[in-house]
Amino acid sequence: MLASNTGYTTGLHCQNIICANFKDLTDCPPTQGKNVTVNFPPDQLKYMNYTGETGFYGDTLYILAQKVTMGSDGTFSLPSATAWRIIDVTSQIDSHIVGDRIDPINLENTTFTLTNALYTAASLYGLHDFINVPTNLEPNILQFGDETFFYGNMAGKGETTKYRTKFVLTVPPTQFNSSQNPTWNGSGQNVHISEVGVYTAGGTNGPELVATGKLNLPIEKTPSTTIIIEIAFDL
Repeated sequence: MLASNTGYTTGLHCQNIICANFKDLTDCPPTQGKNVTVNFPPDQLKYMNYTGETGFYGDTLYILAQKVTMGSDGTFSLPSATAWRIIDVTSQIDSHIVGDRIDPINLENTTFTLTNALYTAASLYGLHDFINVPTNLEPNILQFGDETFFYGNMAGKGETTKYRTKFVLTVPPTQFNSSQNPTWNGSGQNVHISEVGVYTAGGTNGPELVATGKLNLPIEKTPSTTIIIEIAFDL
């Protein structure tokens, strides 16, 4: 486990479990002890940084270890969740000064040795010592997934993209100077445009009306003026 005393988080163990099995008594007889060595494969800590740039860093290296016994049938018992031991091996890192940030290159160049003396003197590992995971005696502290409320005012803003189609219609002086409305005929007044229709260019059945729009105020049309009307459709 790589840990840090100055970062945002103190450290968290990984999920990899590497077993060292000694089933053959000729390999490790009961009268002898055997140390366990740990190595970091090259190029496995690509995002570890020790110069303060982007990435994560650590200034302490722990080995989490647990001894399990072999039964008479040759199988080993499963590790216990409460029996892991934590061993600080930072001082074993090659070319490293304890207290400084760890260079991942130095990790890869070091073979760490776990002896029985280090294991026996080590304290038990507790996740609660590194992240604040509530225990059964702390029911008032939020667990993972629990809700929390942040009181205060919150302003929201919604945005959407709209598309607008514009038509520019030019009414020349010589057109649309009369009306089929029977109330206009003989009234002596000029035509007033109050509604605009958009038609298709034509087809089997001729031009077809596809949209209409009413003006806010009717526009008076005279034989001596040109009127320009702009229509916009928002989609």
